[in-house]
Amino acid sequence: MNVIFLDIDGVLNSPNYTKRYKEMQTKKERTYKNIDDNALNYLQKLQNKYEAKIVLISTWRKWGKSISIDKFKKSIKEDPITEDERTEDYANLRTLYEKLRVEYNLDLDDMTDDLQNRMLEIQLYLLLHKEIEKFVILDDNDEHFTEMFEEQFVQCCTEGESFGEKEFEQACTRFEQQKRYILKSEGLKELQDYFDKLTESYKVKAESLYGSILKEDFEGFSFDISGTQYKRLYYYLPEEIRKKISIDSWKNGRIMTNNQRTFEQAVISNEDYFSSLMLLEAGSDSLPLYSIVLEQIEIDEKEEMQMMQNLISKLSEEQKIKLLQSTRKKYDALQKNNLYGSIKNMREVIQYLFNEDISNIQIEEDSKSDKEIE
Repeated sequence: MNVIFLDIDGVLNSPNYTKRYKEMQTKKERTYKNIDDNALNYLQKLQNKYEAKIVLISTWRKWGKSISIDKFKKSIKEDPITEDERTEDYANLRTLYEKLRVEYNLDLDDMTDDLQNRMLEIQLYLLLHKEIEKFVILDDNDEHFTEMFEEQFVQCCTEGESFGEKEFEQACTRFEQQKRYILKSEGLKELQDYFDKLTESYKVKAESLYGSILKEDFEGFSFDISGTQYKRLYYYLPEEIRKKISIDSWKNGRIMTNNQRTFEQAVISNEDYFSSLMLLEAGSDSLPLYSIVLEQIEIDEKEEMQMMQNLISKLSEEQKIKLLQSTRKKYDALQKNNLYGSIKNMREVIQYLFNEDISNIQIEEDSKSDKEIE
């Protein structure tokens, strides 16, 4: 049996696709801003060519309210997808599932268990399904895959694009060249030792990060982690800390520091670029954090720009207007101080991310753009 382990964000959508979608004049039924039909076409070709089962590894599993595929499909029968759902701008797991079945004759055959470690999830799935001969992993992030699954991993969205011809050809090569996957029993102890060490390193990193947050020690803060990694580290905090702090508080920077203010407030006070970017990706939707990033981001920082494109695309039109007004205020302040390099950079960033000339952005007198987005 062949298997495609499928991520969604960064595979079936991308920053570049989101930008193109806004420029489309028409859209057909069951087309969504966060699902790229071109990527689905290539997924269909790959599935048909190798008769592969599709196993979902994406965080979209949580929209199914269960990590059991059978329960998910049963829930759709008991609670059918409505017309209102079909006309929403963004697909969720339910509407994506319908789109796959109706338009592409594809099925979601299974989901991996949610263990907060994607490589471990796949390894466990392979251990429980010894009938799997060959497989590929389609993901935009290298979740340590190159360490154990170098012959199977295809990294998507490396240039801001969804799963396309280049990745399709790579996936075909992976299927053609790899030998049947065999999990050797003598390698299980080595595998367990590896994950024990990995887990221990995450625990150390999580506690160190938490300590830096409490002390507002930005120099000691680990800026080499993304918002996704930051979210994951929550699960490696000691249990007594997790009892005091919810996952939402962690993601949104609501942790109280030793200075009796939230981590987010400390980041805003320090105008710290990396922490702002990390919290936004983790789940915060605070205007001041967006403003800090827009003021400091460089047009040639492609990875960060793509991340911001993705984050901004999720804002409502009202939120975008408020953010642009806030940014225009900073732009005007820079002009007064004759900071020409920063002025030019901010103009280019706004043009790139919003397709707007910053000089055309009008500031409303009663604008609440400096406040946090509700």
